[in-house]
Amino acid sequence: MLAAGSSRVLDCCTVAQAIAAIEPGTETPGPLLFQTPALNTAVLIKALPPDHRFVDSRGQPRTRVGTKIYVPFDGRRLADGGQTTFFGTKQFQSAMAGLIDLDQAAKRAAFESDCAKLVMLDKLPSLAPFLLRDRLELSKIEVDRRYYQLPEDEWKLICSFIRAEFARIVDAILPDQRKANQEKFDRLLDKLWALSDVAGLEELADAFQIPRSDCLDTFYAWKGVIYFKFEFARAWPTMQPCFEWLKANAELPQIADPKARQGMQAVLRDVYGRLALAVKDVRERVKNYENSFEALFGDKGDPRPFLAFLKDAQEQFTVIGLSLARAQHMVEVWNTRSSSYPGRRMPGGAIRDLLAALVDLSRDEN
Repeated sequence: MLAAGSSRVLDCCTVAQAIAAIEPGTETPGPLLFQTPALNTAVLIKALPPDHRFVDSRGQPRTRVGTKIYVPFDGRRLADGGQTTFFGTKQFQSAMAGLIDLDQAAKRAAFESDCAKLVMLDKLPSLAPFLLRDRLELSKIEVDRRYYQLPEDEWKLICSFIRAEFARIVDAILPDQRKANQEKFDRLLDKLWALSDVAGLEELADAFQIPRSDCLDTFYAWKGVIYFKFEFARAWPTMQPCFEWLKANAELPQIADPKARQGMQAVLRDVYGRLALAVKDVRERVKNYENSFEALFGDKGDPRPFLAFLKDAQEQFTVIGLSLARAQHMVEVWNTRSSSYPGRRMPGGAIRDLLAALVDLSRDEN
């Protein structure tokens, strides 16, 4: 969990160490994410908290993804152990109180400011570089680019993709806007992107038939689903080799003992099924969104499927993000461990360790 790069994990500790190691005069680093030293040595991990299933104010079932805060005992050796708590719990407050002298006004103020940032991050289903940069910019929080490591051309490509999809939908729901005034139409898209003009967005919420009180979260969730649509299309080709490898190794000929081989085959099938289920969940939910999108442009121009999607956009954003991050994390770990062997021909012990790691990563509660 700590060693592999993943959109489920934000390694603040390693970023802070990289910034501290910059030679004076070679470059000017951006600010650290947090003011509290203990949090700058932490690793943030997205996971399902014990109370992840709940019913919202409208009686709709929802899923909540929480943020684990792992503070290592030694930042130079992350895997040697540390304190792990969910942000927003009493255990988190107690753990931080043991690391920070909150009786000092300056340290308390810094910690409270950092908690406001954690509240923002806690709402995200994953810590994918695009989402992380987008939320930080929307919140006007400047940090060093090492936290998200997103090339500028990639950022612009994703932004253009999302904005184009926004434009098609708004044009379909409010067909007279662009015809009447292109400049006003562009300003409306700017408001939808920046989520800053609440009054303007509330009027848009009326057109989309969603509660005004939910419009900021709903519109951001829509933006997030479009991003995950883009990301899944790009990620799927990198996932296919993992599925092919799991199929090719289904017989596990390198394990000589028949009983041991049979047991490991069951684990391998379980891993394949868990990975396939995560990918299926993403694919089906993205497809449902695409169908609602395309229904607007059919012969009848039916807006009802898309309006139904918007009412459930926050749940779709959360579950798609969680499932995609889980699948990508499993594939990343598979790739990292198997690529060190020629032709990915792993011995029995290495496969056993890999499958055990993949089972652990497939659990939402990790």
